[in-house]
Amino acid sequence: KSLTSASDTSQDAAIANYLRKYSVAGRPYGHGYLASAYIGHLANGGGSSVSGSGIAAGMNKIFDEIINNNVGLYSAISNHTGGKIHNSSSLEQLFRQADANLVDFVRRLIYESKSGSGSVITGSLGDASMIGNGAAGNQPFYVTDVATRPTGTGIASTAGIELMVGDRNKEENIMEKYVSQVLQPKIQGDGGWIEFVSFENGVLTVIFRGECSKCLILHRCVEWIEGEIKRDLKKNVKVNAIRKKPYFQDM
Repeated sequence: KSLTSASDTSQDAAIANYLRKYSVAGRPYGHGYLASAYIGHLANGGGSSVSGSGIAAGMNKIFDEIINNNVGLYSAISNHTGGKIHNSSSLEQLFRQADANLVDFVRRLIYESKSGSGSVITGSLGDASMIGNGAAGNQPFYVTDVATRPTGTGIASTAGIELMVGDRNKEENIMEKYVSQVLQPKIQGDGGWIEFVSFENGVLTVIFRGECSKCLILHRCVEWIEGEIKRDLKKNVKVNAIRKKPYFQDM
């Protein structure tokens, strides 16, 4: 659902759940972007006003500290965030706990990025120039972790385009969702477990655990998965199967 204003808290629970869902290390594009923007925001004084120029100014302070005072990254971040973020663990904890100030920042960032790309190197967060000169900005972005694609040829409008937080690319996102939401429940019913690793150049790499890790006819399952994907997603893929010990016993 779209936000009606920067102060519209109706979607805060959904934002908080999304922040908890992934880690910064696990989602360097989505959560990494949010983490970097939040650090820049805090370094520039924080507050309720969120802007690309403010985020960039905060980042500049951190980089200036590193360059001029020869300090480490997290030392500089700590110095400019009042010690709130002093290492990777403290940063990840903000996401795991869906820190209230972080949720507030992400909500405001989403709203201020309406009609644009959310970039700090353009004129504003709502600047659509990175999307294309023909983009007609007319609707706020909104958070999703489900890949969609705009209708029509190319990007003629930002209406309906979602802020792809946490997604490496559309095809990989769609494939990851298919593995976890469609294939996994079926395989789990037989005592197995499948985990998405990557999807690149038509090759889907997955990890098999549980009963699947010792199955003597795993190749039959691989063939079945390739057939299911061809039927449901209309894609010809090759499955690269990795066997692991049952569940989380791997060393």
